[in-house]
Amino acid sequence: MNLIMLYLNKLYIEDNFMRIIILLNLFLMSQAHSKVAYLPLIAPDVFYPEETDLGVLNLENGNWLAQIPIGNGVGAVFLNDSEDMVYASAQYDNKIVAIDASTLTIAKEWNNLPSQPQKIFLSQDQSKLFFIKLNVGTGNNSLYQINLITDEITEVLNYENQTIRGITYSENLNYLTATVFSHDDNLFTLFTYDSNNLALIHQTQIPYEITTHTPLPQLIDNAGENYFYFNSSNDKYFSRKLSDGSENWRFSYPDEEQYYPAIFKDSNNLYVFGHNNNYLIDVASGVGTTIVGTSNGSQVNVWGSQEFVDLNSLIVVKYPTIACITGFCFLGTNLEINQVDVENNTSELLFESSDLLGSAPESRFIGENLFGSGVNPAVSVPILNSFWIIFLVLAIFIALSAKQLNSQRKIDN
Repeated sequence: MNLIMLYLNKLYIEDNFMRIIILLNLFLMSQAHSKVAYLPLIAPDVFYPEETDLGVLNLENGNWLAQIPIGNGVGAVFLNDSEDMVYASAQYDNKIVAIDASTLTIAKEWNNLPSQPQKIFLSQDQSKLFFIKLNVGTGNNSLYQINLITDEITEVLNYENQTIRGITYSENLNYLTATVFSHDDNLFTLFTYDSNNLALIHQTQIPYEITTHTPLPQLIDNAGENYFYFNSSNDKYFSRKLSDGSENWRFSYPDEEQYYPAIFKDSNNLYVFGHNNNYLIDVASGVGTTIVGTSNGSQVNVWGSQEFVDLNSLIVVKYPTIACITGFCFLGTNLEINQVDVENNTSELLFESSDLLGSAPESRFIGENLFGSGVNPAVSVPILNSFWIIFLVLAIFIALSAKQLNSQRKIDN
């Protein structure tokens, strides 16, 4: 009889254990499909806010999953298509790191790069990581690539006696456009390439305009045929051809005084954000309308780092405020992240730090990540985080097992 009871007791414990394992797996799976933000952190320091760490934030529950030291000048972040690898640069250390998104640990580093990696992005086939230093004034700069298969680093684009003022890539990563300025004749040239093999697709020259904003790309389409921008007075939004620079259309709206950088809603429509309204513009015709509920300055402000999470919804990281007095600069705001439903003109606060903190991520910084345990939280996080939930589930299992053993002892006695 005792042997039978011991056997049944063993089955009971094993059954409870399996249930706990299933619950833990379901919990971890829910974490695996959480929206995660990879945020280059701007934190208070003595003379100027420091930018050394990458914070990883679960946008579903506000928990910090990790704070990863990267190096001096972390800013550019790029998540690959499969979302299993995150690339982050420390531009002042001439360094790029690759972070395993499942463990949130640094898997690889490239140090002593030939140029500061101020901007980074991947080729469409994900085999090459490009980097470049911009804002070099009258100097000369180059676009470099890291071959992610061989680790070879090479200079791939350089224009003698000219400066690369900007690099714009299509959302699908098929194309990139280099905006190049000649110091000899004050002319801008746009070079559009296939990102996989850098085959030249288009080349067109644009005169330098002193009094008005030179029409340079802020967005290019997924076909590599058109680019989009707002002018210097910010009262019009334009589309032009990459092949010859000719104008496709211009959009303006009564009393709109300023446009901000736009984002593609889909292949047929642009969201263009303004000071007085937000707009939905047809990409082909340039015909646009205000989005319902955003008239007369009542629109949700979309000024900040932004990336889609759903068709109409953006994650918006509010730009930090930094004030400088006689050589000392101070961070003046907390980190604030909102989810904005553009067409319904609603905004939901997802996270606000309890202390002074900021972030201004560039490129791709939102993904759905495999679960990683929290380490070194950047700011206060809820007590009921992942560790405590796992601990609580295990405690329940132990309590149930102990209760069953007690019952068995009473039967034996």
